[in-house]
Amino acid sequence: MIKSITILRRAPSSSSLRSIEKFFDGLGFEQGLNWKDSRSQGSGFIAPVGQVEFVSGDAPASTGIMIEVTGLDTLHGIIHRRGIAARTRPSPIAETSWGARLFYAAPAPGTKIAFWEWASPEKQEVTPGPAARQIEGRLNAGGKKFGIVVSRWNSFITERLLQGAIDALRRSGAVAAALTVVRVPGAFEIPSAAG
Repeated sequence: MIKSITILRRAPSSSSLRSIEKFFDGLGFEQGLNWKDSRSQGSGFIAPVGQVEFVSGDAPASTGIMIEVTGLDTLHGIIHRRGIAARTRPSPIAETSWGARLFYAAPAPGTKIAFWEWASPEKQEVTPGPAARQIEGRLNAGGKKFGIVVSRWNSFITERLLQGAIDALRRSGAVAAALTVVRVPGAFEIPSAAG
């Protein structure tokens, strides 16, 4: 069962890695796994929602890291005015051929990131077909703690249910430190562990 995907990007130096860390921290990304050994070191950042996309033909951006945002103009202004550890000012916001707006920022030499949002709120990510009316709830799990009880019995199914529950909470703003997973032998023990 696939649990997650990690996309690696090499920082040219330790100082570049620190600049990238400050940049992502400044944008509010949740800290992921950080590691260091005798040969290398790494810093991870967790995005609540992500995907791996393969492209044939023209790529949607000239970088391998694209971050979808809401409030592109606000984010551009923050990076432009405060710098957020960016080595250079962000590029101007530009319209794309695929119905979005984007800009680039470089937190370290050799590291370029595209920030983008759909130009129209009605824009659908799935085409073809007419754009459907979208109604989106404002679920907010930030600042709350959650406990999830999962049975080890039939783990092929329960592990997927667990990942779905964690994904739903993360998409709603819960941080990893606020989630506690309790594993029990079977369904009989779930009520006592939940109480």
